[in-house]
Amino acid sequence: MQHRADAQAIVVFPQVRTDDYWVNANINRQSDPFEFEYLYDGQHPLTPTPAMTGLLTLVDSMISRKDVDPTRVYVMGLSMGGMGTLEIVARRPHTFAAAIAICGGARTDIVNLYRQSLPIRLYHGEQDRVVIPQFSRDLYAAMRARGMDVSLTLYPDTGHDSWHNAFAEPDLLSWLLSQRLNGGDIRAE
Repeated sequence: MQHRADAQAIVVFPQVRTDDYWVNANINRQSDPFEFEYLYDGQHPLTPTPAMTGLLTLVDSMISRKDVDPTRVYVMGLSMGGMGTLEIVARRPHTFAAAIAICGGARTDIVNLYRQSLPIRLYHGEQDRVVIPQFSRDLYAAMRARGMDVSLTLYPDTGHDSWHNAFAEPDLLSWLLSQRLNGGDIRAE
């Protein structure tokens, strides 16, 4: 990264155990494309997965550090991490200044839990046979219907590995790092 000296940041890349998942979902990996049934809708109590529980604890502990600016906390994930991104901003709507979900998915009713002012970018390959791009299209439409600041970029000749294209977007990091929570958005969760 050519400008990393300009961006003062603490970057954390949490990983999930092989026997866990960021989100509550039923997944059929035998089908083509894969079939996902996302279970978290925010209307019915659903305990986060152990991985998401650990992630929520990690986020809370990071934000409590004196060297972390709570107005500049971001979340980004790809594939299962994109799904986790879409769920964590529902579980912690007043924590993140912005979010990026790459080839992720979630139920569309989850967007009703998102902070109205949350800027979010969605990226997806149109040829994705693992997490179908319709998830991102539907989430984009639901967020637009709520009047949210959302963008969707679809890569026409790209499969599941759309993160290569997304990470090559010239303004990806500058856009992300320019986002801030305003005073009215900050609340204790």
